[in-house]
Amino acid sequence: MLGSLARIGPNELVTDDPGILKRMAARSAYTRSMLDPVRDNIFSMRDENVYTKLSGKMATGVSPDSNLQSHLVELIENKYTSTGQQYRPMDWARQAQYFTLDFITDRSFGRAFGYLEKDDDAFDYIRITEASLPLITTLTNVPSLGLLTNPGAYSKLQKEIDNGIAAGKISSPIKDVKIREMPYLQAVINEWLQSLPPAAGLILRPSLQEAM
Repeated sequence: MLGSLARIGPNELVTDDPGILKRMAARSAYTRSMLDPVRDNIFSMRDENVYTKLSGKMATGVSPDSNLQSHLVELIENKYTSTGQQYRPMDWARQAQYFTLDFITDRSFGRAFGYLEKDDDAFDYIRITEASLPLITTLTNVPSLGLLTNPGAYSKLQKEIDNGIAAGKISSPIKDVKIREMPYLQAVINEWLQSLPPAAGLILRPSLQEAM
């Protein structure tokens, strides 16, 4: 180990230095590493020129132009428009999910999977997601358990909050700019994020020739 760099393999180094990470991130001379040696995709593509051309072609795929809005309006008009003789309530929380899933699949695969057309959870995606929520909730509580079982850290955080309230710096609800002025709270939040990272894989970048 050398400073903030640690060797984890014959040719791999990891770092926790934000300065190094920022220098190697977007718009830098450090290119992407190979994720899948068999099938290249826009995430693993290492040729910057080819990547730029491909990402330009994909821009239309995330444009807001879509006829799914008309499908949603048609569904509401045909099935959920109440009359003087019949009351037809609509659970917008459910139909909004159908619209979102149709939009995602339309952009990803070139055609919608038909959630709006069927007005149903066609492939049980929503049901499976909802069944996973208890596990997700439990995992998100793990960082809180770590704080509660550390009296020293908990008391420091409580003291910082109490001092902020006493000084009139903390309103209800608290503003984001004020949260960012609380260093210990920021440290606790960062620690929580590190305990449950959004991605578990290594995102390696080849070293520059002049740095070798």
